[in-house]
Amino acid sequence: MAGHKNKKNVTGMKINNLEILEEFSVPYTGTNPRRKTAPKLRCKCVCGNIFEAWRTNVLNNKTKGCLRCSNISFKIGDKIGSLTILGRDLSKKSATFKCLCDCGHECLVLSRHLSRGLDKRCERCRYPGKYTPKILRSKEEMQILLKERAKLKHQKAHDKKIGKKFHKLQVLEFSYWEKGTKRNRAFYKCQCDCGNILDVRSDQLGNGVSSCGCLHIENAPRGEKNPHSKHTNEQARQMREMYSSGLFTQREISKMFDSDETSVSRIIRNIAYKK
Repeated sequence: MAGHKNKKNVTGMKINNLEILEEFSVPYTGTNPRRKTAPKLRCKCVCGNIFEAWRTNVLNNKTKGCLRCSNISFKIGDKIGSLTILGRDLSKKSATFKCLCDCGHECLVLSRHLSRGLDKRCERCRYPGKYTPKILRSKEEMQILLKERAKLKHQKAHDKKIGKKFHKLQVLEFSYWEKGTKRNRAFYKCQCDCGNILDVRSDQLGNGVSSCGCLHIENAPRGEKNPHSKHTNEQARQMREMYSSGLFTQREISKMFDSDETSVSRIIRNIAYKK
């Protein structure tokens, strides 16, 4: 090497994790006016990465690997969670370690997953259902197993609904099953706030059936042929005539009869629908 005849040639030597491939000189950019060149080495890391480093740093053990390997703080024998590091896997491009789990299974884990704590167990420990051997069952055994699972599923659904309240209905207990065209329907025994007890289909609880029928009576339209009306038939007829004339609005009619606009609107819409 020109300019460094008295120095030892380290080409082909292995220092720490580096294999020296070539020695060369580069122009010196320091403050020493007598020096014109500086020695550098082209090295190959154990991971396969080839890079350039200063000769003095390599010989003085300041540079022991490439930048990718020097940033790794794990050593052989370190334990992270259930994984014990056995060594480095150099077949992968990214930094990967060969680890032994406490269950006895060996696996490959990325160094960034180890440093962030993302992988602390092997795949067999994380997903036991995926790696456990499947039990072969006959068709009859599978049918029995599916029926038992369906029973447990429905029992959990029953336990969730019993004791709950849907509007005016309090669910007391499961009543019976009704066979349908596609699937069976569950019925529950419910008690209304008014005291009546009735059976309601499970999918209609709070979604179509909110009471035993008393809620419909309370919210029924006011007018003729309605025994729960607060207005007489004559008052309902007068409201309809006043609204049909176009001279009065629903708000004015409600003030005249000392009623609310909802009641007046139901009277008008109910009679107009019947016509």
